[in-house]
Amino acid sequence: MGIPIHYHALINFKAFEDVVNALGGVDLNVTKEGAVYEVLWVEGTSQHYTLNVQPGLQHFDGTRALYYSRSRHTSSRGDFDRAERQRALIVAIKDKALTAGTFANPVKVSQLLDSLGNNVYTDFDSGSIKCLYKQISEVQSANIKSLDLVTEPHVLLTSRSINGASTQVPKEGLFQYDAIQQYVRGALRDGFLAKENASVAVYNATSITGLATTQRDKLKTFGYNVTTVTSLPAATNPAKTTVVDLSKGKNKYTRNYLERRYATTVVTSLPAGTGVTPPAGTQFVIILGKDVTSTSN
Repeated sequence: MGIPIHYHALINFKAFEDVVNALGGVDLNVTKEGAVYEVLWVEGTSQHYTLNVQPGLQHFDGTRALYYSRSRHTSSRGDFDRAERQRALIVAIKDKALTAGTFANPVKVSQLLDSLGNNVYTDFDSGSIKCLYKQISEVQSANIKSLDLVTEPHVLLTSRSINGASTQVPKEGLFQYDAIQQYVRGALRDGFLAKENASVAVYNATSITGLATTQRDKLKTFGYNVTTVTSLPAATNPAKTTVVDLSKGKNKYTRNYLERRYATTVVTSLPAGTGVTPPAGTQFVIILGKDVTSTSN
């Protein structure tokens, strides 16, 4: 997807139960689609657990929350419905934790992690956890969404049997991820790029037909505001791509991202002799060189 994962946390079933129980349970307003009735096998007990969750306000202790988040066999969409229930429970845990002040208190966080023992592993340090708490506390639960790849108008996956196993594969074909990448990147547009929304003009300086259009399409999937796409009057076939910042330093994030994407140092004036005359208001100009065809840009 081209989306970096900077941190991770591994949480097993016992940790999930312990967190919910440590919070005194969580409450969830279950939708009609989220209702579940399923009899599940409890590992290690030779017993069954009857999960009966009806629409409406429901209270979950650790055990009930765990089985609600694991249930899938009686759901019409299987794993996809289960993922929706898991997201709803995570949001409920977040709301309860913030209300209880658990994550705002470093001592309580330390005690909770100690009680979980070896059931949780993460590469977050204490400073990162505090930063994460601040960010999470500022996000309204109503604004937490899931990206759905199997419901109109974004039906991007289909089911196929591979070696006897039911497998979700791109609808365009096995290993054809372009449409999925475009949708996900567009839906998860970088917040800094969106805030700056700098206008970008792309010029093809090579003799490779369609290079500017290809780059335009790729840049747009990453959230860039591409406003101009064309070729130079005469191809010069430069070895390297040139990125020009005409914003006078106002759009530092866009500048930094473009420098990293094209492995170059941004300049602040148009190269002489190129014949490039960008439209008024253009803030960045990209003059494509032959290096673009040999990189992942």
